[in-house]
Amino acid sequence: MNGLCKPDSIITVGEVNEYLDQLASIEDNKERVKIMIKIIQKCSGEDIKWICKIILKELKIGLKHERLLTTYHPEALDLYNLTSNLKEVCKEFAEISHTLSNVLRVKKKKMMKL
Repeated sequence: MNGLCKPDSIITVGEVNEYLDQLASIEDNKERVKIMIKIIQKCSGEDIKWICKIILKELKIGLKHERLLTTYHPEALDLYNLTSNLKEVCKEFAEISHTLSNVLRVKKKKMMKL
């Protein structure tokens, strides 16, 4: 893989997210390697460092997830503790006006329809 990195990044945050979702959903290691090569070909060395830290969960930046979530939205940590789904938390609290009680009420209505 030597020489595959770009001197400057040509990848978007959305693309990184898509690739990470693909990595998480694929069980075949050969397919995972193919996806990693695609990522590397679009990233600078600095990008790769951060992506690897995300994958390995070794950010070590002195910021705990609790602090990050409560900074994002005052009730984000509560929903995360209920669902363990970061994507859902970020989606539900994209608007600061959303409250946990509204989110749970909507979820309850959806479950009742099923």
